[in-house]
Amino acid sequence: MKMFKLLIAILFVSTITPTIAQEKEPTPHIEVTGTARLEIMPDEIYVAITIREREEGKQTITVEQQEASLKKGLQDIGLSLENLVLSDSESDYVKIRFRRKEVITTKSYTLKLGTAEEVNKVFTKLDELEILDAYISRTERSDIVELRKQLRIDAIKAAKEKADYLLNAIGEETGNAIEVRENDPNYYFNSFANNIQRSYVAEEEGGSVVTGGLPEIGFEKIRLQASIYVKFSIKEK
Repeated sequence: MKMFKLLIAILFVSTITPTIAQEKEPTPHIEVTGTARLEIMPDEIYVAITIREREEGKQTITVEQQEASLKKGLQDIGLSLENLVLSDSESDYVKIRFRRKEVITTKSYTLKLGTAEEVNKVFTKLDELEILDAYISRTERSDIVELRKQLRIDAIKAAKEKADYLLNAIGEETGNAIEVRENDPNYYFNSFANNIQRSYVAEEEGGSVVTGGLPEIGFEKIRLQASIYVKFSIKEK
């Protein structure tokens, strides 16, 4: 009886062993990485502007006077004042000073623009108004989220195309995706070529202001990149 049970056990083990060995055999596959790149011009350009109280001879040009001139000047060149906002840190600071009924001697704004042409117009107008502390703080792209999505799609399609032509070269066909993984995204920005910054430079005598010329502003494109790793099975024949 014991010999009979032992024989059954041996037969059972010998039956399942080939199945286990077969399951452990690796699935034929190919691993590829698809990459997609895109270069686009920024359509959101942010200019930081600071107004400071200044002296012209014996006359004091207040922040309020310059603020009014700034708003009128922006409207004169066709810009909406909706895109001119107080800087976040400056907003709270100004409220506190108003509460104390103190004189405001400085005020900072952020102006949102859409093109390099608008930026050039703004800096020309600021120069005319003698508002001498302004610079481009950052550039962005309004549809960056959708662009990144499309870039990922293009990258995974590139991975499939690569797998297809590599396997076709050896007479094989691409099967289903076994694993998909996005590599660390490599989004990087080159915001602008010329960072215009104008500021007060007081001379020791006379208190005059020295400023540089206004170079033409040229923006570099925003560069985006997506990389997708995919493991495809190879179809059985």
